[in-house]
Amino acid sequence: MELLFFWIKEYKNLCDVGVNFGSEYVFEVHHLNGKSQLHYSPNEKFVPNLFSLDENPKIQNISALVGKNASGKSNLINS
Repeated sequence: MELLFFWIKEYKNLCDVGVNFGSEYVFEVHHLNGKSQLHYSPNEKFVPNLFSLDENPKIQNISALVGKNASGKSNLINS
């Protein structure tokens, strides 16, 4: 199983934040008439088998959290 995206409605200083984890698709949450919908589209920057020439690489994805101090990195991890 691979985590591709998660949404934080409200947690500490994070509000309405979607987090993509560098997959083949880019996910977004759209709000309309009080309802939320998840949309996705192909990730134009996706590179298949980036970490290996094998068809079944041992490493499939790497993500990094980067930001200024007090931007919410730790809150994101703790959420």
